[in-house]
Amino acid sequence: MVWHLANIKNGFTLIELIIVIIIIGIIVSIIPVMITNYLKSQDLITSVELLENSIKFTQSTSNSQYKSKIIINKLLNEYYINTQNFSDTIQLPKNINIQSSPDSIVFNYKGVASNLEDKNIVLTNGEKNIGITIKKITGAIIKN
Repeated sequence: MVWHLANIKNGFTLIELIIVIIIIGIIVSIIPVMITNYLKSQDLITSVELLENSIKFTQSTSNSQYKSKIIINKLLNEYYINTQNFSDTIQLPKNINIQSSPDSIVFNYKGVASNLEDKNIVLTNGEKNIGITIKKITGAIIKN
């Protein structure tokens, strides 16, 4: 069998290079969208966890002399924690909104919300909603 040097292929054709460049361009254009969606989702999850921990902290600091409370301001997108020895305002990230909630939640000395109904707080990032329910009898916190 005789090999001719003219039949040996060195390098890539122009069509092959164009196809590879197009594939790389498609992949590079999809990545920023995926990262943005991931960060929005993480902001929502982090905000809900922070709110949940704030509620647990506020519940745990209520006692017979002082009723701890959380005051929710939907317009300013923040909530205020007020306990006997601590008070602070927590501002939510700009892309997270309080969709629905009571204006305030007051906890009695057992850490139970003082009204006779469940308290629901819903946070949203515009695409996804996550809610927190504080049960009326037990004070248990449930994410939904």
